[in-house]
Amino acid sequence: MIVHVDVVPFNIHFGACPVKPSIALETHRAAIRSVVLRHRACNARVFGSVLHGTDQDGSDIDLLVDHRRSDRRNLEKIKNGIEELLRVGGKVIEKTDKDILLGKKTI
Repeated sequence: MIVHVDVVPFNIHFGACPVKPSIALETHRAAIRSVVLRHRACNARVFGSVLHGTDQDGSDIDLLVDHRRSDRRNLEKIKNGIEELLRVGGKVIEKTDKDILLGKKTI
């Protein structure tokens, strides 16, 4: 089962300057791992524009995670925690046995 959670992305701001999601990801990598682990998931991987270096201001962050228990509420909590931390929208997709074939980068 693939769980796909979409939100409307908005810009990340550090001070007065907008920052691309890839830069925010690098800045908050350890905190993102903590959010993922706190909600019974692990092995977070980035895919999409952030992975390929084509993200822009207003881009979202796409994550694929291994989830210990298939519980949509925990995936929502991961998404909300990352949105709160980075101030950017995103998607969280659970890895399944029929994993989609995507280029992925482990966080």
